[in-house]
Amino acid sequence: KIPVAFKRSTSYFSAPSNRAKNRYRNNILYDDTRVVLQGKEGGDYINASFVQGYNKSRGYIATQGPKDCNDSTIEDFWRMIWEQHCNTIVMLARLIEGGKVKVAQYWPDVKKNQVTQYQFIAWPDHDVPQAPFTFSLMTLEIRRQKVTGPLLVHCSAGIGRTGTLLLVLVLLDQLDQDGYIDAPLAVGSLRKGRPLLVENQMQYRFAHHLLLEILYSDVTNYPVSEFVEMLPQLDKEIRIQYEKLKGTERNLSFRWALKPAHAKLNRNPHILPVDGRQVFLQMVNGQAESQYINAVRLNGVTQRDATVVMEHPQPDTLPQAWRMIYEKKVSAWVLLNTYGEDEDFPSVIPQAEMDLGFITLTLEGEESKDFCRVSQVTLAPVRSRFAVSHSVQVLQLCGWRRGSELPSSTEHLLALLQDVHAIRKKSPSSPVVYTCGDGCTASGLAAALDVILTRIDLLRDVDIYRAVQAVLYERPQFIGSLEQYKYLFKATAEMIKRKPREKEEEEAMINV
Repeated sequence: KIPVAFKRSTSYFSAPSNRAKNRYRNNILYDDTRVVLQGKEGGDYINASFVQGYNKSRGYIATQGPKDCNDSTIEDFWRMIWEQHCNTIVMLARLIEGGKVKVAQYWPDVKKNQVTQYQFIAWPDHDVPQAPFTFSLMTLEIRRQKVTGPLLVHCSAGIGRTGTLLLVLVLLDQLDQDGYIDAPLAVGSLRKGRPLLVENQMQYRFAHHLLLEILYSDVTNYPVSEFVEMLPQLDKEIRIQYEKLKGTERNLSFRWALKPAHAKLNRNPHILPVDGRQVFLQMVNGQAESQYINAVRLNGVTQRDATVVMEHPQPDTLPQAWRMIYEKKVSAWVLLNTYGEDEDFPSVIPQAEMDLGFITLTLEGEESKDFCRVSQVTLAPVRSRFAVSHSVQVLQLCGWRRGSELPSSTEHLLALLQDVHAIRKKSPSSPVVYTCGDGCTASGLAAALDVILTRIDLLRDVDIYRAVQAVLYERPQFIGSLEQYKYLFKATAEMIKRKPREKEEEEAMINV
């Protein structure tokens, strides 16, 4: 059994003058491995510990996230970075999780290229990411970073998530140097620097899964600058990737969606929300089924639950759809399919004003573009005098008929996604909803392409395989054919080729 902690002095952690600087009562630290602030008036204490790497004394600093924007822990945090010559920070938490502040925002709005920060947003507290591949690329990028001083890693308490990453980094170093790994010994060594690192068996198991992913997964990313030229030679590789994606067993459950009361709320009994990724609505009149909607949450590149995918509302479920738009404060609702006069697929946009009983919809204005129609709709709650109204843009793509695997125009779809990205920039914390006839065929393609294009903008890197791998954990029916998978490569190449033209057009407008 690996010791959780060792019998050593923790007097600085327990000192009354330092208690206010500790985020939690259990993120204790040893006196002899704590980071000591130099020349600090009012004390030298910060809840941070030196942790030994593999054959690397004081290779890491494990620390809690700063507590409050109004206290001294942010100043102490940056003083520590300065004094220890750290140039790389890894943040494994979001600022707010479950409605609670987990880390105070310690970085300025104006960025200066002196410190590199990596933030992983899809790691729940006391838990693990949904799949190791979502974290493996960031882990590899951290290892490639030219780190000066100790690598500083924090989550909220600086224990569970922090310890899991440190364990993987230490084991990879051990494997590089000695050709083998010893995980129990590594955890024990880490805990000599800071108690409780690697908080539970789930995190310990995840560290092993992450190691396997890093060591044995295929290289599937391509430099943006080379992708268009490489594409004609990738046909065989694309086929192999798709077969591997669809052949992977995911062990997903659908218990919530399969409740008998929810059957009438699904268009297709085989396309259902995955447990853990479903969207919950607020309960109405004590009826549990009022919380259900056939929709799933997808993570973005930099935002957790950045996207919701939903089937087109039935006539009876249209109120639930609009209730979700209001409750989740959706910034854009993207309608990907056209339906003609099919009564089973009602128009979601009010003619002028629509009363849904609990909420009133008002059409504020419309704009027609070559590729879509944009409607501005305001939602005003009827019953609560304390609730505020909410506005959403509804974007209806032109020409993609229900049932068709591919859009009629790649140019139109890419233009639509550019508009979506512009909306995301204005409302970065609000989700975007993609809707199609079955909540799968068109929506899965658009959602995957959204992630691919965001990654290109941020990282200058193309990884279609990983983007599809991620969305398949949310809805396994996404990207249902090899033709759709090939289309993602084609559309990505088209977007990359568009970039220089767009830049030239912008420069021409500036010169005019």
